[in-house]
Amino acid sequence: MGTEDSYLEVQRTIDLELTNLSALTQETTRQLNSRRNALAPAFKLPDDVLVDIFLSIRDSSDRRPKNWHQITQICGYWRSVAVMAPSLWTSFYDPPHALTPLMLERSQAAPLDVYFSNLKRKHSTTTLMSILHNIERIRTLAFGTMPSDFLDTIHNALANVGWNWKSSLLESLTVGIMYNPAPRSGSVRVAMEVFRPTCLLRKLYLTGGHYDWNMLPLPSLTHLDLYGESLSEVSGAQFIETLRHMQNLEVLGIEWESMNLRQYPPTPCPQPIHLPYLRKLEIVKGHQDHIESFLSLVTHPRLHQLSLGSSDPVNDIVTFIQSATSSVGKGQFRPLEFLRIEFEYVTMSAAPWLSDSDESYIHIDAPIDEEEFDPNDDGRGFEFIADILSCITPFDCPAKIPLRHIYLDSWDVPIDDFSHLFASLPHLESIEVHHNLALALFRILNIASTSENLTPDVPIPFPKLQKIVWNGDHQYSRSVPVLSATLYNELYNGLLFRHARGVPITRLELVGCERLVENQANQLEEIGVVIVVRQR
Repeated sequence: MGTEDSYLEVQRTIDLELTNLSALTQETTRQLNSRRNALAPAFKLPDDVLVDIFLSIRDSSDRRPKNWHQITQICGYWRSVAVMAPSLWTSFYDPPHALTPLMLERSQAAPLDVYFSNLKRKHSTTTLMSILHNIERIRTLAFGTMPSDFLDTIHNALANVGWNWKSSLLESLTVGIMYNPAPRSGSVRVAMEVFRPTCLLRKLYLTGGHYDWNMLPLPSLTHLDLYGESLSEVSGAQFIETLRHMQNLEVLGIEWESMNLRQYPPTPCPQPIHLPYLRKLEIVKGHQDHIESFLSLVTHPRLHQLSLGSSDPVNDIVTFIQSATSSVGKGQFRPLEFLRIEFEYVTMSAAPWLSDSDESYIHIDAPIDEEEFDPNDDGRGFEFIADILSCITPFDCPAKIPLRHIYLDSWDVPIDDFSHLFASLPHLESIEVHHNLALALFRILNIASTSENLTPDVPIPFPKLQKIVWNGDHQYSRSVPVLSATLYNELYNGLLFRHARGVPITRLELVGCERLVENQANQLEEIGVVIVVRQR
């Protein structure tokens, strides 16, 4: 028995020594790694440079803490720099409830940027209330999609802050309220009264809910979006006079119909409204005569983004388009090389896709009475497209709208009319069409190849065309038929002729189209045509 106890005692002693040795090894390794890491160039960076790097990493993500705060765990040195940098802890983008008190503490007295997409997550309302107790430190405050009683909730919460507070640092306020079809009853809270911004406010975005037009003018604003409903009627004279006192505006967006505008345009005709810094103007749910009148009144030497939408069917599309294109000559638009004509939508832009970038564009939403208009009716489809082209091609500043790329929706336009509209465009390099227009295009190219009157000194149709995108009828089909020999021959003969004349079409994109057989694809490749096939 004594021998067994002695064995266990010795074993425990050895195990303890092994544990101590392992701990010593780990500590020694940690110290050596720390000394080794300290030799890295990153550890020689000044603290302020390192903080700038941290901020860049934070801002390059969506700013939610889970996507950037791991950087503070890389090493002790980085952690100490991060913890002592208040500016790193100022972005509250849908912040986790558990992390919010720590971020508020570490941000010290630095201005805060706060964004809540919604209040559906657990504890999100409690988290927001704890942040709003620092309302006087908030610089940017944005709410995405909030319930209809949201402003009442916030008003009650801020009452606990005291009575003399103001959002003294607030520069940007965004409030989005979900649509509530029920009629309003009793008093209605409005964002400007609830959040109490000062003259430092530069950006105000209100979507849904209600607003009080009498809060304006705010001469300090550079950005104003009003997509809610005005609590009271606004006269035309009041509307114009308000904008006349807001000459710092760079971005203006208005839901016209919900503004409750009356007596517009006012009489007598007012003096022009000069908005010297306006870059972007968006009007939605307007009326054609109101929009045209407003555009004629505004001078905007820096405007290069214009979006117009009518709530009613447009009676005179030519006048409507001309009102929009007249802004090109009065603004600072880059050349509008891209044209998209879709049912009820027309877009001219300097880039292929509209985005939040600073590229120039004009977008027009022009509803058409569907009972009187059929896009598949040859005559009316042609008239609609012809009306649009008639406003663009003879434009007074041709260098401003040099159409190089055109997209046409599923229109059905006769071949002769299609050729008349597009074949002579001097700058056109690419065209994207749907099935029926593709057939018309191929027919025009083939007619040119067989025309006896087309001598070398006679311009050929589509003189600069290099790319065709054909959207077929099989984008969602499991089995796709082979392209008919007749249609292929028409396409090939037209492309072969252009190749021989030294003005080749070099790219053909087939989107959900009939299949080319191997021999057909080889023939096209032999004359320098790059073929791209995709389903959608």
